[in-house]
Amino acid sequence: MTPTYTSNARVTIPPDVLVRVINGESFILNIQSECYFGLNAVGARIFELLTESDSIGSAFERTRLEFDVDVETLQVDFDRLIGELLQKGLLELNAASPA
Repeated sequence: MTPTYTSNARVTIPPDVLVRVINGESFILNIQSECYFGLNAVGARIFELLTESDSIGSAFERTRLEFDVDVETLQVDFDRLIGELLQKGLLELNAASPA
């Protein structure tokens, strides 16, 4: 899958999206569309890093340092997760800030 974002872009949680963490897992609900998504502990941590970091690239690097995974596998997983959450309206993509 070809990413639809650049590494210096950032993602945010839309106003109509609720996120709850229970026992390390994340439950994400778009209250407007009623779209629901669940993430296991690893996915929840990646989601947390994505929404806390100043860029997708920064979140990727932080995730790479935390988890023992090769870069190619992590990139595929990142692209898939971000793409799915954007498609379902559970994340918003924001343009990169000028340097």
